[in-house]
Amino acid sequence: MADTKKFDELKNEVLRNNGYYVQFYFDMHADKKENLQNIMVGFVSKLTKEHGVRLAVAEVDEPMARDKEFSTTAKVSLLIASFADLIRLTMSYTPIGIDIEEPLDAKIDAGELQADRKSTRLNSSHIPLSRMPSSA
Repeated sequence: MADTKKFDELKNEVLRNNGYYVQFYFDMHADKKENLQNIMVGFVSKLTKEHGVRLAVAEVDEPMARDKEFSTTAKVSLLIASFADLIRLTMSYTPIGIDIEEPLDAKIDAGELQADRKSTRLNSSHIPLSRMPSSA
């Protein structure tokens, strides 16, 4: 009961500050059951440490054997500080599904939708990429 109260207090604080309560869904596959469990735990652990993640709680399903590999899914409940963080996390982790639980009516201004021009502009410190010859 105390954990639920703490979660609700943190969720309300995040939502008051224009944050989001979301569910990310992931699936993973591996050749061995124990490898799959370790990969999923490490993956979720990394996600919980990302900038903008105020809290993450994961539910990982028991891996199931399919053909010659194992598969599992995870539902990760997240309290995320901002819309920009939500977009960045979505692009970085590419979940198979996302449910935005709250707020039900998100208000996003144009500034939040536009990329930071400095972060998208190439400068002299970028190494130019060359294409591999078509004969390779």
